[in-house]
Amino acid sequence: MPTVEPTMPRRKPGPECILCGKNIETVGGHRLVATPHKGIGLWPTFEKLGSIRHPARTVRLEGDHRDLILVAWGDHWSDEEIDRAVQCGQSGQYPWFCARCVHWNLCSCGHPMSQAPGCDIINESGRKSHVLFQAGSASNCPRCDEARRE
Repeated sequence: MPTVEPTMPRRKPGPECILCGKNIETVGGHRLVATPHKGIGLWPTFEKLGSIRHPARTVRLEGDHRDLILVAWGDHWSDEEIDRAVQCGQSGQYPWFCARCVHWNLCSCGHPMSQAPGCDIINESGRKSHVLFQAGSASNCPRCDEARRE
């Protein structure tokens, strides 16, 4: 999937993870929009969706947002998760999920690491970026680092 939708204005991320319903301050880590195995995005109806990884589900948004399609691809998506993502999109925000929900790059203590290699993330302003896999780069756990300093 493309990392950036250049024809769309930026949307700020929704207030909570569409999988667990918790905010980013509670779960820690980054707001993820794609991992190598699962992802979610909003695309204008006029753009081709030929690069979608399957299996995928698509839902056209309604009302003022009728020109957008929600695309959820990869590992299993429940109807409830899709509904929460659609509600987020309908409210003018961008859906995201947390590293804990997809078990991606977690420390042995269960806290998300400081980086999310191989993922697309969205920041508070709505800017999306891809975090590269880098051989030899260390990802650390903010919780364990803080405990070591005490």
